[in-house]
Amino acid sequence: MTRLLGLLLGLVLLCGLVLAPAAFYGLEDSGGGSEPTSISRYDVDMVVRADGSARVRETIVLEVSTYDRHGIFRFFDRADSAVDGGRVRPRDVEVLRDGAREDWVTESSGAGRYLVWRIGDAEVTLTPGSHTYRLTYELADVLTEGEDGRAELRWDVVPGGWAQRIDEAEVSLRLPAATLGEVRCDQGQGVRGGCTAVGGGTDRVVVVTGPLAPRTPVTVTATLDLPAPPAQETLPWAPRLDPVLGTRVWLLVVVVLLGLLALAYGALLAHRARERQPGLPLTYAPPAGLGPAQGYYVARERVGRERYVASLLHAAERGALTLVPHDDGWTIQRHGDPRVEADLDDVTRQVIGVARRGGSFTFTRKSVEAGKRLKRETDEFEAAVRQWGRDSGTVVRAGLGGFGGVLVLLAAALAVVAVVVNPFGMSAWALLPGGLAVGAAPLLVPGAGTRRTSLGRRLWSEVGGFERVLSTPSSKQRFDFGDRHDLYTAYVPWAVAFDCAKEWAAKYRFEVGEDPPAPHWAAWYAGSSGSAWTDRIAHDLEQSVDSAISAYNATQSSSSSGGGGGGGGGGGGGGGSW
Repeated sequence: MTRLLGLLLGLVLLCGLVLAPAAFYGLEDSGGGSEPTSISRYDVDMVVRADGSARVRETIVLEVSTYDRHGIFRFFDRADSAVDGGRVRPRDVEVLRDGAREDWVTESSGAGRYLVWRIGDAEVTLTPGSHTYRLTYELADVLTEGEDGRAELRWDVVPGGWAQRIDEAEVSLRLPAATLGEVRCDQGQGVRGGCTAVGGGTDRVVVVTGPLAPRTPVTVTATLDLPAPPAQETLPWAPRLDPVLGTRVWLLVVVVLLGLLALAYGALLAHRARERQPGLPLTYAPPAGLGPAQGYYVARERVGRERYVASLLHAAERGALTLVPHDDGWTIQRHGDPRVEADLDDVTRQVIGVARRGGSFTFTRKSVEAGKRLKRETDEFEAAVRQWGRDSGTVVRAGLGGFGGVLVLLAAALAVVAVVVNPFGMSAWALLPGGLAVGAAPLLVPGAGTRRTSLGRRLWSEVGGFERVLSTPSSKQRFDFGDRHDLYTAYVPWAVAFDCAKEWAAKYRFEVGEDPPAPHWAAWYAGSSGSAWTDRIAHDLEQSVDSAISAYNATQSSSSSGGGGGGGGGGGGGGGSW
């Protein structure tokens, strides 16, 4: 159930990531600044065909008064199609300047909403004076369905996005059939009228305007004596989803299928790394020869700083150390008896090395030097536990090993990159690495790159059974202390390692009828409540170690951080100079 919930959460996060571009759809920087050029004449010759396609030729006479202009840009609002589900997609483009072919590149803005032609050369500036640009291109679906199923043209013949003023505009429309009724011409955003269309009742309509202020659209609406043609290029989703799903249905289907395959492959890798838990029969003592850190590693394949504290407590319980608290820290006294230390497990023997033989190590919560030492000790401790697992034959490398977690992180990073870069205008590509990351996410769990041997599984069963005894309430599982009240303190390090010290204390209190005893080595302890010593020692010792290490880490962090729209019809768009 936990893995299923994790998988569902991962899929939700992945879908949220993939859909992120839709949240920014249409957003773009404000124009800002003045436009130093103007358009003295803007001519449009639009030939509309019966199938709804059109050939458009725009002639733009640009007046340049400065020496810093490279050319013009022309943009189209992809979402401003005349038909439902359609997109504005110019094709077969030809660009001329002053009668010669001109360089141009296609760009995108507004998170994929606007198609931009940047016309000109960044290395070349225009000379002051008049320059004539001629843009020729093909469009589909310029006709929509009007009343009685007849074809209707409703188009911004002069787009409302031009940043320059236009002194004069002339539009010639050649239609596949005669118009019916009034041909309406609207000049301005949301304005009715303002200009006149000539040629109503014929297949040729002409519009001539006077001066147009910047960003003033001219929209022509006409009903044709022609059945509405079927749409040629539509998509089943809203334009806002174009940056997510792209504009090719077949490609989206391929990408989704590949994403599902990546998810399945990642899940297969995770399944191969999973180990089925053995039976956990009740065990009333830990396996002989193992310390609490080793036992926890066998059961969880993790270590952690809590196990370091548990190992210090275990060493103290075995007579190798004495732990003495003071106002703002602790002193670790190492007795140095060779026979006592020889009886310790390898990991606990390594832990007591924090103090020299017969000496002591004192630290406070704010001591940077002590924190540096403790960080090194805890890092070496974790490495020693994992090395013991390999050397003892308890665990072996399996599957992808440690590379499994790296693979998941790399795949997740690639998914983020795919959304940010948005290759081919389709963030759904992130489903490929993202699906792999979600499916293989369990490989991030410590121990996913290793597998327990038969010895390891036997120890796992014994340690798991002992954990059950420590953590299960006495009302469900009794523990007969009898005359061995010292068993409580002997097993406290194990309870600390498995984070069940409170349950272990409650079990003792329930069965014996008195507070748990303090450890024999804590001669300094004098409390009014015998149950408080586990918190006084285990919790305070752990917090002191963490605080000292945090004090050191803070100095490392501080030292490393230095230094300083459209006018109401289809064809919305416009342009400017650059």
